Amino acid sequence: MKKKQLVSFALAATVVLSTFSGSVDAANAQYKVKKGDSLWKISAVHHISVSQLKEWNKLRTDTIRVGQVLYVVKPNSSKNNSNTEKKSTKYIVKKGDSLSIIAKKYNTTVNELKVLNHLKGNMIKVGQQLNIPQKVVSNKTPSKPINTNSKGTSIPKPVNNTGSKGTINNSAKPAPATNNNSSKTTESKSSPKTDSNKIVSDKKVNQPPTNNVAEKGTNQTETKPQYATIHKVQAGEYLYLIAAKYGTSVSEIKRLNGLTSDMIYIGQELKVSEGPIKPPLAPAFLSDGNFPLKKGTYTPFYDSWNESRTYGGNRGHEGVDIMAPMGTPIYSVTDGVITGFGWNELGGWRINVATSEGHFLYYAHMSKYAAGMSNGVKVKKGQVIGYVGNTGYGPEGTSGKFATHLHFGLYDSNWKAQNPYNHLKYWEATAK
Repeated sequence: MKKKQLVSFALAATVVLSTFSGSVDAANAQYKVKKGDSLWKISAVHHISVSQLKEWNKLRTDTIRVGQVLYVVKPNSSKNNSNTEKKSTKYIVKKGDSLSIIAKKYNTTVNELKVLNHLKGNMIKVGQQLNIPQKVVSNKTPSKPINTNSKGTSIPKPVNNTGSKGTINNSAKPAPATNNNSSKTTESKSSPKTDSNKIVSDKKVNQPPTNNVAEKGTNQTETKPQYATIHKVQAGEYLYLIAAKYGTSVSEIKRLNGLTSDMIYIGQELKVSEGPIKPPLAPAFLSDGNFPLKKGTYTPFYDSWNESRTYGGNRGHEGVDIMAPMGTPIYSVTDGVITGFGWNELGGWRINVATSEGHFLYYAHMSKYAAGMSNGVKVKKGQVIGYVGNTGYGPEGTSGKFATHLHFGLYDSNWKAQNPYNHLKYWEATAK
């Protein structure tokens, strides 16, 4: 098994973002360009995009000059300034807070918080007092006059629809609803021939009768669930770069993903915002499968299908590896019959299970089998069949050539390898 490529946050790999400094005018949200600056560096530090910088500063190219003053917050128009004034409230930082969490809570941005509080970075501490920006619409110049009766009570503006008796129809239109390669070699080298946000108001409003209501009922509004934003780790990335890209902090990303260190790997999918993960589409077959490991017993996995492997000759990886501690129980994904059992040079202690749908599931690198396992035995979905280990890559009994993990493979009725990643992600998402 090829060693995983790991990406770690290292002090020696300090980039321009971590040492970037410049002057921001808190009153006007402007930045003065320094030697060595570029639009990309400025946008990354202030958690905005290059296109926003260019739009707000009317730049046609990416060229900037030392001493140039740039807006890093969208400048207010004169119209907005006449009717809006910025006020602020106080907030005391609590344990677990980050700028992104606070910004989301108060419907503002990380950059506005940093400008208002003269913060140079994303670091905040428990007990720290922060100014929270608030936009308050002034009552001095209302955009439209409000009709009132003799008692000063506002009168709804009538709609120009009348009934047969000349009755004014004050009903409003209902709000619209919102809607939202395979490899020729196998790691097993075995075959079957071998071994509401839907809001409905119940309150009645005293209004004249209407003749143009299409159906009975009240206004209904549907909203899409707010799924978390997911980032797939690329080569050369580490947590600080990813945090800067999304305007959040390293500690927040670690909290969202249950990370206990700064170590991440290429292909890993990270949550960078709050919310549930959008569930993957159900696979065309084995959609009722059970994830082979219990929640909390393994580390986040990525799509390692068809990665290069060199033991036994150059070949593609015919499965997905799920890292887990030695001895972690492995559960049968579905009902089936064991058709392959015993030692395999590549897979170590392994089990092949034939499913009723005509597919084969392959569990490899086990440290040992569960009691009662052998060829021809029927297994049930969710039954323990073995335990995670690091066996294989040599004669019978070889172990320790790689980190402990479960290699999971999926094959069709002709033992043609298929990528099991989407199946695993779906089973993981639907696990109880």
